[in-house]
Amino acid sequence: MSKIINRIENIKEEENKIGSLIARSLHNSYLTGKFLSLKEIADACFVSQSTVTVFAKHLGCSGYRELITTLKIESNNLRANLPDKVDDFDLLAEFERSTIKTFKDQILYNEELVKISNIIKKSNNTFVLGAPQLLDETQYFCELLSVKISNIFLLSRRLSTYMFDKVNTISSGDTVVLFVAGNGTKTEVELYDMVTGIEGVKALVFCSESQLWKFEKKANDDTIIINIDSDYFPHQPLFRKLQVNYFLIKLFLLI
Repeated sequence: MSKIINRIENIKEEENKIGSLIARSLHNSYLTGKFLSLKEIADACFVSQSTVTVFAKHLGCSGYRELITTLKIESNNLRANLPDKVDDFDLLAEFERSTIKTFKDQILYNEELVKISNIIKKSNNTFVLGAPQLLDETQYFCELLSVKISNIFLLSRRLSTYMFDKVNTISSGDTVVLFVAGNGTKTEVELYDMVTGIEGVKALVFCSESQLWKFEKKANDDTIIINIDSDYFPHQPLFRKLQVNYFLIKLFLLI
């Protein structure tokens, strides 16, 4: 079963919805360890207390009290994995230990990475799209691969007409690579939903843990999904980029 915080992260990305305000407040509490009472969060989000209770029940809890209790446990677990206030050298040593553990865990993905590299090498065309949070990594991925292969296309969000024209050309024998994390991932999800319905199109997804459910529910034999979050670091962009770039280096070596 997914963590409460993962479901909250998904809801907070929904635009123009009351639930997203509550989710953002809860997400902030999860990170800081400071939790509001039912009245306080209702006032902060300009909603009624009953609305917050309905939100909690939507997450499978009996009410706000159970939601906060569960979220506190998850917040404490997160904070237990973070280093205490120590001197600078101890802090760096803890970071290095966490980095080594993260990279060791990546060995579990080696088989998938070899498969991905072979898929891309054999693909007629490879189309790449990334969410705003991973835009730099997406562009870098294309630049790296373009050194070795010529049939790779970056689906730029800034050139929407070009992007839609290219999307309409995707057919059997092509590959779509997606980098997904943070807010504003609707385009990536819609493209994934479209290409998984086209026979013979491979979908390769690198995504944050909170986004996994959006892709796993439609996964098939032509799909490979890789979690870019680490169990040893907070699920935040700064630490996520470390893992993503390590994946990219491996793929560059393989291709």
